[in-house]
Amino acid sequence: MGLQQSKEESLYKQVNHGDIEGIKALHSQGAGLEWTDREGKTPLIAACMTPELNNVAKTLIELGANVNAYSRGMYMGRVTLLKNILSGF
Repeated sequence: MGLQQSKEESLYKQVNHGDIEGIKALHSQGAGLEWTDREGKTPLIAACMTPELNNVAKTLIELGANVNAYSRGMYMGRVTLLKNILSGF
């Protein structure tokens, strides 16, 4: 029997699929925005790493994703830099 995915994991997957409405729906159901994958990427970091997901990154910021989040591993500190890049939103 498989493990059930958390709302946060589901939200992260919606980020990778670019599903803004799915992200909003899961967030309204209580899914947090700061879950990290095995590499230490938050949904915001994942969105910012793919130019096609800029609107997803904007949505995450509007929903309250922590742009100053600390991430372990190779993505450490990247969110602060991304905050500056995304400041045009």
